[in-house]
Amino acid sequence: MKHFLKYAIILLPLALVLAALQELVIHGTPLRVNENYIGEAFTTWVYLLIIVYTLKWLIQLASKQLRQSVFDTKWVIAGFVIFQIICFILLLVISVIILIVVSGNFQVRFKPSDQTRFIFLYFFLVNALVFMLIMGVRLYKLYHQEKDAKHLAEKSFMEAQLQMLRQQLNPHFLFNNLNIIVSTIKTNPTLAQAFTKSMASFYRKVLETENAGWVTLRTELKTIQSYLYMLSIRFEDKLLYNITIDEACLDRCLLPDFILQPIIENVIKHNTSSKAKPLHIDIYLQDGFLIVRNNLQPTAEQQDSLGVGWFNIESRYKYLEATMPEKFVADGYFFVKIALRKNDIA
Repeated sequence: MKHFLKYAIILLPLALVLAALQELVIHGTPLRVNENYIGEAFTTWVYLLIIVYTLKWLIQLASKQLRQSVFDTKWVIAGFVIFQIICFILLLVISVIILIVVSGNFQVRFKPSDQTRFIFLYFFLVNALVFMLIMGVRLYKLYHQEKDAKHLAEKSFMEAQLQMLRQQLNPHFLFNNLNIIVSTIKTNPTLAQAFTKSMASFYRKVLETENAGWVTLRTELKTIQSYLYMLSIRFEDKLLYNITIDEACLDRCLLPDFILQPIIENVIKHNTSSKAKPLHIDIYLQDGFLIVRNNLQPTAEQQDSLGVGWFNIESRYKYLEATMPEKFVADGYFFVKIALRKNDIA
């Protein structure tokens, strides 16, 4: 009932305008607001209400085909022809019924042939206008429904990917960290305490149930610093790292959450390190980009691909519709160049 009243109120002014245009063309100026005009306006109003609901019903019946053939020209043309036929039948039926009710008898007289041709042409254009408006609104809503559904599916996929990324951390990494704590808790309690704090900070971040969105550079660097600290203790002098970021940029820049860990993990996985040739990892800003650089010391089993970690990174950047990180080799170094987003809140 609520929807009916809404359409009735919206279509009433349109019916008055259409009836006025019809009267002006057939009878000329000035417009005479008499019983004939009121009858035509009422007929047009009832007709518009019925064809609007008829079209909505037809679209509802064909919703599956419409969803599968949104841009199928043949389907749209066929629907337009069927709708026009139904509309002219309805126009004839409604006009006859109203004339019988108003006149009180069954003697229906049709208008002259020239006026009848005009009325049919006129309502052909009205039908076409209604068809295009309602079909356009329906396609617009359908497009946004599909877009929202796709966005929700992608979001769920990316959150699952992020969760998988967090869960795929090598179990040996945890065991090695626990062994380090056990081996240093008596000989070097200060180191054991600092290591435990870093481990707690990192795994707290791993276990957080955040979305796969954007975080500040400060937040992401805090996580990766804990990760790098644990690696440096584990590898001792075989791994060195340096993070050089201006304090003023830490809260002004955003990047995807938990994006640096798989990059660092791939650096460790695909490079060798020793005390004689330690692996150097540098993180710094250059020309508005975050750079992760390491000296290139590929393992004997070096692969061309960066594996699952890099696939997850690419998938998340596609979901966020952001510029993909670049990876390249130059002057004996492997670089990952990460575009940052400005934090408007900071």
